[in-house]
Amino acid sequence: MNYNYNAMQKAKKKLFAYSGQYNHFKNIDQEKIDETKKLLERKFEGAKCESDDVFSYLSNPRIYADIKTYDEKILFLILALDPELEIYDLYLNSEIVSNATIAKASDEEKDKLIQKRKEQIHKFFSEAKNRFPFFDREILSYESDFAKILRKDKVFSGIKYDAISKIIERANQVDSFDSISEDDLEKLKTTSNVWLSCAEDLKDYNSLAYNLLKNPKHFKINTIPEQVLMFLLLADPELDMLRVYEEESQEDKIKERCLEEFGFYDFHLIQLEKKYHDKFLPDKKVSSFGY
Repeated sequence: MNYNYNAMQKAKKKLFAYSGQYNHFKNIDQEKIDETKKLLERKFEGAKCESDDVFSYLSNPRIYADIKTYDEKILFLILALDPELEIYDLYLNSEIVSNATIAKASDEEKDKLIQKRKEQIHKFFSEAKNRFPFFDREILSYESDFAKILRKDKVFSGIKYDAISKIIERANQVDSFDSISEDDLEKLKTTSNVWLSCAEDLKDYNSLAYNLLKNPKHFKINTIPEQVLMFLLLADPELDMLRVYEEESQEDKIKERCLEEFGFYDFHLIQLEKKYHDKFLPDKKVSSFGY
């Protein structure tokens, strides 16, 4: 197949003209995903899917016999061109400053954060367009919705088992994160961001710990230090336990505040968070009293 960028752009515009019919995959289930995968294999017979051919196929009104709704077309598009959701993962890994963070910032910091967000978005768009010629803002939005369908069945909630104690037990087997490199950390961050995006309603730390213990392969972790660091990335990305530690001088007060804010406390876990900070985020200020 010969890639034709102009033909792809024309077909993409024709397809996305019906975006008003998008229903956020509300009627898409695993059965429909499997059917679409089979349709994809039949139409392209195992050949590499060129983006212009896929968009051309989906913008043709005669495909109604195969694909009946706009959501089904977008599902086909994602499975054909980006089945691993690499665009969405790239976006999550870009760690773009959120609007919520900007809203909470002081007036002094707000303008800086707005500018930082603009720069981060520009960098992400440039990289995405360079890596994925078919990239479009709408595709990112569609992948975000689809990720939740693919991964939501892997999230356990309302867990009664004391998983926090098990994580703390494992944390006490770890002396440092020396075995974890910068590249390892970036991979862990990407995985944690993807997982959190699919578990927006999961608020309790015990269920979070249970998911981490139950499904280590899903989190792409192979060692206990990686598992403990992943817990910190998921449960305390802003290093709030370290903040409490720096703000209080007495251990009983540190324990009281951690139990109040997190529902759990372990001094060694806080020390590991400090080691994570010192190794990977030495310039991050978490408290006006210390770091």
